[in-house]
Amino acid sequence: MVEQKRQIDALIRRYFADPDSPGGSVIVIKQGEVFFQASYGLADMEHAVKNTPDTVFKMASITKEFTAVAVLMLIHEGKVTLQDPICKHVPYYYDISKEDKNTKENKNKSAISIEHLLTHTSGIIDTWDFSHRDDMTVEQMIDLFKDQPLGFKPGEADYYSNSGYKLLGAMIENLSGISYGEFIESRIFKPLGMNNSHFGNDRKIVKNSARGYSQTKKGYANAEFISMALPYAAGSLISTVKDMAKFNAALYGDILVPQALLQRAWTEYFLPNGESTNGGYGWRLSYYKGRKMIGGGGCIHGFRCMDIRVPEEQVYVMIFSNQERHSMIPEAMKIAAITMSEPMVEPPVFNLSEHQLADYVGKYHFEDDSYRQVIVEGGVLKTLREESYKVEVRPYAIDKFIDYEGTHDMIFERDDSGTVITAFIGPREGFLGGSGKGVRVE
Repeated sequence: MVEQKRQIDALIRRYFADPDSPGGSVIVIKQGEVFFQASYGLADMEHAVKNTPDTVFKMASITKEFTAVAVLMLIHEGKVTLQDPICKHVPYYYDISKEDKNTKENKNKSAISIEHLLTHTSGIIDTWDFSHRDDMTVEQMIDLFKDQPLGFKPGEADYYSNSGYKLLGAMIENLSGISYGEFIESRIFKPLGMNNSHFGNDRKIVKNSARGYSQTKKGYANAEFISMALPYAAGSLISTVKDMAKFNAALYGDILVPQALLQRAWTEYFLPNGESTNGGYGWRLSYYKGRKMIGGGGCIHGFRCMDIRVPEEQVYVMIFSNQERHSMIPEAMKIAAITMSEPMVEPPVFNLSEHQLADYVGKYHFEDDSYRQVIVEGGVLKTLREESYKVEVRPYAIDKFIDYEGTHDMIFERDDSGTVITAFIGPREGFLGGSGKGVRVE
């Protein structure tokens, strides 16, 4: 046990090594008890305030877990069903009495169900291209996408949509008669004793709140401001690691909703073509050593976070960070594996010369219509997706690479002449993430 805790601490310190920089807080629960708890770095650089287990962080998209539970509560109360069309409960999004209701586009909009929204299969586009400094009402947020065409017929593809979860928030308000924030606070936070958890509000004073930071070439800077009214039911909640442990504990019983509904939320959702979405309702799913891992991650201006539940082992990991620099996904999953006494093992180092690495250089067109460039820089193979940042990948065999965080494989294929023609990217065992195959076009 001591060695496991040392390994967890060492893993986190790789990213939070500087006590005078932003850091974060971590809690690990095993069999209902605190297995590991620690905080690193500063919650407020200007006043040199340290992060603690009581520091309040923005949880970003982990908010969706609470939104999903709120919807399940309404289902249990008989106020809505998974197959209800969203326009039945939020007619402001699409009014089925419209004269043009028989067009293909509007037929598709009227067919969007609650389950489509929960599973990110509605086809509704994501909307973040607006001023981050202006509050909006729920109707104003819906205005941003309600007249936009769907990306696909509801239920036929998987596309992560914050907009869809905002519609779920509007439905929760319409069916409960109170605001989304009031519903979450009165129906979940208060009953569970999550006293340091709130719906984000820029004007409200919340004790022990962390400030968010971005890293620049000159060091850390205050993160760009975002009105916390805007993420809404997709990302406006704030909490602490200790409060999130209380939420996790409640999910083992029937305190919030019956287990049968929760188990459905944690069941892998499949598209009509048999392809998995790697998620359920509000949570993403993966598997490690035969155990189901249920989790979610979040990223919002100045903050990152990740939580993982392994019900079979009764293991829970929650990481909050008040810096944007690093994704917490690899750390949370590796910590869960360590706690289960099944640490993830990275493949051995395998060296390739720059001449050999040159075989992979090129532009690859992937199935989702995106492009990835593969380059050699400083003797290292790197990939970048269109205008994104460069990601280092290192070889562990001929044509086989692993990314720098150890979460994804990149495997190349050759034709009969030995020329590299395709690249496959997919998550390693235990990690969340999609996969895809790219054809070399240049």
